Amino acid sequence: MSQDPVDVLQTANAGMERLVLDNGRTVLLKEDRSAPLVAIQYWVGAGSIHEDEFLGGGLSHYLEHMVFKGTETRSAERISLEVDRVGGDLNARTDREMVGYSVRVPDAHFDMAMDLLADMVSHPALAPQAVETERQVEAHLASHLTRLPQCDLASRAIVTRMKDDEARHAQAAQNAGAAALPAPVQGLMRLAAKVMTTVAHRI
Repeated sequence: MSQDPVDVLQTANAGMERLVLDNGRTVLLKEDRSAPLVAIQYWVGAGSIHEDEFLGGGLSHYLEHMVFKGTETRSAERISLEVDRVGGDLNARTDREMVGYSVRVPDAHFDMAMDLLADMVSHPALAPQAVETERQVEAHLASHLTRLPQCDLASRAIVTRMKDDEARHAQAAQNAGAAALPAPVQGLMRLAAKVMTTVAHRI
């Protein structure tokens, strides 16, 4: 017999504390000592349905990606390293009504995880080179699409969707005010990407 969804929700929320900070942010805290881990989630109350004139452009999802590309004091590599070296994981999701960021680490590293997630959400660098990165991903997917057999409809549909998503992400970023890189820099990035793709293919 399936459980009543309300009962499931009440059980999951049992023992949860709700705190409202001076800055208006709401904190939901639930203690669970079944494993020596700490999980932190940061939810932003704005998602894909709040994109106004950019609705359907993927701006919310694009900004989710940008948060992982570095902050004012941390590079993308440092963000990954801080979590990986303690055996943690970092993730995010974009929904219609909100965007969520989460990190899970051994409980001894709670302070680091809290500082990292707060930095990512509050101080993303929003570097202009990320726009070109999205463009290059789009171009790579377009090239891959030309090599897929016409009869492979499932693969072609997946790659086409991915390519269109990347194109919308880059355009949405520019519409929101992100600057494009100078043409010579774009050319160098494309050349580097081609070299890495060729080497990886041969390996």
